Amino acid sequence: MAGRRLEAVGYGVTAFEGGGGGVKRHVDIPIVGYGAAWPDGDGMVVLNDPVEGRDSCQGDSGGPNVYIRGDGYVQVAITSYGDGCGSGGGGWNVRTDLYIDWIEDTAGIQVQTDFVRPPRFVCSHQLNPGSPTSIAFGRLPMALQCAIDSGDPETIEEVTWFWGDGSSAEVSTALTASHTYTEMGVYSLRACISGVRGENPYTECQLVPNHVTACGVPQVSFSATPREGLRIEVENQTSLRAPACVTNVQWDVFSGPAIAGTPLFSHSTWQPDLDLSEHGPGVYTIVLNAGGIGGTGAARATVEVGRGRGCSTTPGGSLPSLALLVLPLVVRRRCR
Repeated sequence: MAGRRLEAVGYGVTAFEGGGGGVKRHVDIPIVGYGAAWPDGDGMVVLNDPVEGRDSCQGDSGGPNVYIRGDGYVQVAITSYGDGCGSGGGGWNVRTDLYIDWIEDTAGIQVQTDFVRPPRFVCSHQLNPGSPTSIAFGRLPMALQCAIDSGDPETIEEVTWFWGDGSSAEVSTALTASHTYTEMGVYSLRACISGVRGENPYTECQLVPNHVTACGVPQVSFSATPREGLRIEVENQTSLRAPACVTNVQWDVFSGPAIAGTPLFSHSTWQPDLDLSEHGPGVYTIVLNAGGIGGTGAARATVEVGRGRGCSTTPGGSLPSLALLVLPLVVRRRCR
């Protein structure tokens, strides 16, 4: 066992006699000693990481120390006591296997000694399936299908799904479920399974933060402010509620108060500085298109620039349309 690493889990403080307790945290710590059972040994697992200072601390006592194996775990020890916190002195933790009989007699439960595989789920619309960082990515309406992937499905009695979009939790006796997202956004997905393993009832959950990205037409808007030197300062105010849904941005600048002919110039950066010094004073129409998998939205504004002081426009409207010729005139302000 020496040289392997255990994942210590607890709600303790983050520094000796310090604060930060009450939040569940975990850290992996190397095993530097694995004592034999009594009476020949002390029956302790010693964890220590003097280089990086990884350690458990006050308030973590009684928490599990587990060995991660594949996509499951085996509990090896229970946090007991140590020399400071992260000081290099290490921690002495009680071997769980020495107390199985006592735990069963005292708690009145049956300890599962087989390999434990935590519940997890897989869903449709996956990018990079199988990767721990994979997300479900799609366009509205996004009909997501998910399934529980558990090592002991025969013990599961019901599954509760939390879809993350404000809808009610869904309880099912099946291992599969579906949900349709109707609003653009990024959502965390959580599934809790309940059942009986051996003689023991259990509930285990998996939470995957920001697992679902549902894309619609971006809500496009911007402000445009004339500045000295025949420049227009634009501020892109397009909603980034789901940033991955906006993959293309284009600014087009037209001469005159309407969209006619070809643009004088275009930019594909998020927020360019529009320099009109080569085109002279006058009225210009600015069009912003932003789009992605969910479609393309557009907004426009007209601005008059001159060599006097600058003035401000109001933001361009959010117009989910691909046909720029039907975009209404949003604003026109003069600089004197």
